[in-house]
Amino acid sequence: MHQRLLIVLSALIFALPSYAQKKGDLVRRGTGAIVSERGGTQIGRQVANQVMRQTASGAAAAAATRSAGRTISPRNSAVTTVPNSSARQAPVPAKRGLSGIASQEPDLTNIEALVGTHGELKEEHTQLNTVGINGGFGRSVLFAPLNSTRELGYSVTIFETEMAGKREIFGLIPSHSLPYDYYHSGDSISKQFEVRVKLPDGSDRFFPAEVVQISPESMLDVSLVKLSPEAEAFVSPLQLAETNASLNENLHSYGFAAAQETEIDRTVNKESFLSVRTNQAIEGSREGFCGSPLLDMQGRIKAIHTGTVEGNGVKPDVSYGTHVSFIRTLLEGYYNDGVAKYDLILNGHAVANLNVDEYISAFYLFNANGKRIVQHNFDGKFSESTILNAVKDNPEAAYLQLTSRTAQWTEDRGVSILQENRGKTDKTKRQHWFNLQTHQTEPQRPAVIKL
Repeated sequence: MHQRLLIVLSALIFALPSYAQKKGDLVRRGTGAIVSERGGTQIGRQVANQVMRQTASGAAAAAATRSAGRTISPRNSAVTTVPNSSARQAPVPAKRGLSGIASQEPDLTNIEALVGTHGELKEEHTQLNTVGINGGFGRSVLFAPLNSTRELGYSVTIFETEMAGKREIFGLIPSHSLPYDYYHSGDSISKQFEVRVKLPDGSDRFFPAEVVQISPESMLDVSLVKLSPEAEAFVSPLQLAETNASLNENLHSYGFAAAQETEIDRTVNKESFLSVRTNQAIEGSREGFCGSPLLDMQGRIKAIHTGTVEGNGVKPDVSYGTHVSFIRTLLEGYYNDGVAKYDLILNGHAVANLNVDEYISAFYLFNANGKRIVQHNFDGKFSESTILNAVKDNPEAAYLQLTSRTAQWTEDRGVSILQENRGKTDKTKRQHWFNLQTHQTEPQRPAVIKL
């Protein structure tokens, strides 16, 4: 215990000179806590958790190095259930032991008292573990290299959540980074992949990770990841915001663009039901920045970056991010055997109820006599505006029909492929009917429509 204490104090005291140059109140991104140079005594739960992980990480480093090839447990073995007052069971994350660390929680009484007394140490510890190089890069946002090279890859945002009093750590990646056919697998990070994590001594280590819940590229384009227990000892997870980003809100992002640590400020210039749009300030290659977080001024995750549309010099570049509310939908699916429903909202109306792993493959418009007047297939990304414009351009349209399908994992020559099957062999197809006159969903196909 005394040896761990000395390690932590040495790291903190070493950083004091840089702190002494800072004046006035400080607000740090990525912590969810506000700290004051005037020796304020605020010490949030996240800072305490970071101290706990920092204390444990020294003992875990050697064991983690030995265990880097350990596989991730399946979803059902990662959670336990406890009865509640409803018929549905409330899943609770199971407590995971870390290799090389005693099963009981380490005694942090003396360290917490010391950090709470010395505001400068508290502030510097927070800064070192959550902001900037060796902090946000490599601790809060990790790098996931492609299978074929470690010079290119994607960003993986790390966050923590709490269920029934139990903390659990997850990662988020863009679903388009996953293989969709055998020949694409070399340019993807696959279902099982590696993340690069900063160790306490400043070195890098690659740990296994696995995709455990998906929303396909054509819809939310975000997937949920579990890290190996060894890796969890070294990360500084971010927090989820309670609300989605709003118009004109100022946000901040950091991640890996062309494998380089990159930070940008961004402003929300448009929002829709499925995504938020911001300006794009990255110069040069943006490859790999997908998966990075859009953070509010308190360092909380408002959205996950999923792509950019280039203006080619004629219009400004526009970036997209998936709302934080859908991250919670992914979590619900993880804890509920993949079942997590949400209403698809168009123009203020719920037009379909989808599961988190479904996508829209086509839509049709019919007039009041049941004649089909518009047919549109989505070969790629679903577009809200395409449907809304079609309804606007066809005022005689009385019914909207959406076709949804479910993305599924399949094996192709030993490679896990995430398929969006739009062919006749797909057995997951569902139809959703919406009455454009009454603005109500229809439980089944209206009688007037003869297909």
